[in-house]
Amino acid sequence: VLLLAFMCATVARANIELPSNWVAPDYGVCTLPVVDPVEPGPNYTGDNRNPLIAEGVGSGSVGRTCGFNSGGKNNYNGIDELWRDDYLLAASQSLYNGKKMPLNWDSDSPICDTSSVSRQEALESDGMCGAMCGVCVLVSGTEGAAVFMINEIADIGAVNETGRGLSLHIDQHHDSSIRVDGGTRKDITYKFVSCPTDRPIRVRTRGWWGTTGVYFVMLNPRNRLVSVELRGRGTGADTEWVPLVRSWANQWKWESAISWQAGTYGSIFRGSEEERFDLRLSDIAGNQVLCTDMGETSTGDIVTCRNDGVDQQFPNIPVSVDVACDGKSTSNLQYYKGDLPTGSGPQPQFFS
Repeated sequence: VLLLAFMCATVARANIELPSNWVAPDYGVCTLPVVDPVEPGPNYTGDNRNPLIAEGVGSGSVGRTCGFNSGGKNNYNGIDELWRDDYLLAASQSLYNGKKMPLNWDSDSPICDTSSVSRQEALESDGMCGAMCGVCVLVSGTEGAAVFMINEIADIGAVNETGRGLSLHIDQHHDSSIRVDGGTRKDITYKFVSCPTDRPIRVRTRGWWGTTGVYFVMLNPRNRLVSVELRGRGTGADTEWVPLVRSWANQWKWESAISWQAGTYGSIFRGSEEERFDLRLSDIAGNQVLCTDMGETSTGDIVTCRNDGVDQQFPNIPVSVDVACDGKSTSNLQYYKGDLPTGSGPQPQFFS
């Protein structure tokens, strides 16, 4: 009886879960307004139990899950200055993956098994895991507002229960400029925005284990990536576009274990006598860029995405970055080189 009472009390105090059909919203859509930024949590009471009110906590966020950090903090040529200067976030597990995840989810769960992803799912915004790696977020709290980049996952239990709802672990180098202290509070609002970069997209080889086992990480995309597709290039090449599959650790895979992909089409060169291939990247707004005339690389290599020799990057999504969801001015606009992204986007709509 005592055990049952304890379990019931624990459930009663826990955060209310995200809706089962929740998926990440469009750029510019704000989280719900802050109601009580002082109440520590979890567990929350009253309006703060609403899972669509965002939660902040101070944390170290220079993790390796998204594949941007191999151990040496600044060893990647051409990656965003925003990332180098620690404007980083770890996102709660559903937010990180762009869709509602089971509470007992872990890296071995079938929901993120790349070999079980269908060809159609590999082209859809919520068809794979790891969806928010490299996505930029304009975060506002009681003390200020700034643009950050999602770099890491925060599982349930990482800090209290902060993996359950819409939670952002804000890098400790900048948390105090956004929030009162490093504790866990429902004290932030945020929206997705284009990243501040004037650099091209770069392709890092996470692993090259033969021509039917190749993993890539995309560095520096201005907007959220939805799909990466591949075709052969050159004499005798099969030029049908076939999607790569994204793992929860942000590795875009060409792999024989994926039956409809390398399991069917074979070598990444797709019959090219010159052993060359092209990639096509699509963002959440439907923009596409081509990385053409690519060849064999080694694990750790980084090459610039170029289309016939011209550096490639997505255009800005028309959502303003100078004003946050609560009206505060963005403090780190100096990272945007050239014209700022403009336009109100869907604001002031809110997550649902």
